[in-house]
Amino acid sequence: MKDENGETALMVAVESGHLSHVEEMAKMDGVDWETKNKEGESLEDVARKMKHAAVLEFLEQRKYEAVAEVATVARVVELPANALEAFEALEVKQSEEKEELNTILEKEKQDFHKKQTQE
Repeated sequence: MKDENGETALMVAVESGHLSHVEEMAKMDGVDWETKNKEGESLEDVARKMKHAAVLEFLEQRKYEAVAEVATVARVVELPANALEAFEALEVKQSEEKEELNTILEKEKQDFHKKQTQE
């Protein structure tokens, strides 16, 4: 369900950086994890834009786990090879995004410590 601005409660939680709210919504059924805002931005796009690294990491991990689960099912039911290749490519992309996130987190930590030292 979207509000008058076209945003879901999940999008608002991501935009605000409320990781605990996002984690609670992950326990609920029927949450739209593919929702986009009026600008066409995904949850991950918004978390990245707002520099909510912990929220972005959670979203990426959640997506990675969902893809891994689907890939496991695909192997069990022996889907065509091109489908497995697509899942594997997505796993590689998720790994690359996770590395990028870790780089962002490390830079934020360094900036924070540098700022603390200057004060």
